[in-house]
Formats: sequence, C-alpha cells, structure tokens
Amino acid sequence: MLLRALAVAGLNETLEGEGPFTIFAPTDEALQTWLAERNMSNETFLARPDLAEILKLHVVMGKKLMSSDLVAGESLESMHGDLDIEMVGDVLKVGNASIVKSDLVGSNGVIH
Repeated sequence: MLLRALAVAGLNETLEGEGPFTIFAPTDEALQTWLAERNMSNETFLARPDLAEILKLHVVMGKKLMSSDLVAGESLESMHGDLDIEMVGDVLKVGNASIVKSDLVGSNGVIH
C-alpha cells in the first residue's frame, strides 16, 4: 500500500533520486490500523488532497540515518515537519510510531 501511495502522490521520482534519504515506512498493518481508526478506505486515503504531505512526514532528505544515529530527545526535520525521537522502555519511537525493523539499507538511503 505504501508503494502505491508514493506513486499516486508523485513521490517515486524524488525517492528514486540520488539521496541520501531516511524513510520511516509504516508497516502495512500500521497503515491499515491508522485507516481503520479514521474509518477510511484505501481508496479514500489515496484520493486525499494532502496525501503527498502525509507521506513526506515520513522522509528525511539529505541524511542516511542509521538507528544508532537516532537519539532520544532530539528531533528530525522531515520533508513536512519535525519528528520527535524518544525511547519508551526499550522501544525507539519516531513521531508516534515504534520502529519495528531498522537499518534496511538501500542504494540511496535507509528505511526503518
């Protein structure tokens, strides 16, 4: 679903660029939970006029940040606002989301 949303929002070309990028990608389960909490279908989500802005909140441009670079108490500047980093117990959180997989390295950045 995330890949489809990126395509609909016109962000594929940007994210296929040189980078580097750090992407905080929601799992399909997390995205479906978010949609259900808002009583929203996939199609309604993809048709939102602010879809690109929602997705840009998950992208930090110009930095390849590994999990070891993420420090609780700091914040990151995404393409659409700041993301706070915190530790809750032994769980690293960026924004309101828990990092469940980290340091998935690609040719132009990293995905968490």
